[in-house]
Amino acid sequence: MTEWTEEWPTEPGRYWFWGQPHYGLRDLDPQLYAVIAHETPHGLAYVADGSLMYKGGGGWGVWYPAVVPDPPRDEGGKQ
Repeated sequence: MTEWTEEWPTEPGRYWFWGQPHYGLRDLDPQLYAVIAHETPHGLAYVADGSLMYKGGGGWGVWYPAVVPDPPRDEGGKQ
């Protein structure tokens, strides 16, 4: 995935989501959400702002992979 797409992510990771993630929010302006896709025994679970997102939730939007840098190392070599 290298461009914004309507296809839901199929790999665990961090993603940007631009739109409205739930049916009840359709009348509001779209927003940018940071989403984490977690691996579960039944597939991926998508979490944005502490809430689960569902493909069947009636929302709409587009996805883009989020590039997250490695955390800095401190002087003691701990991360």
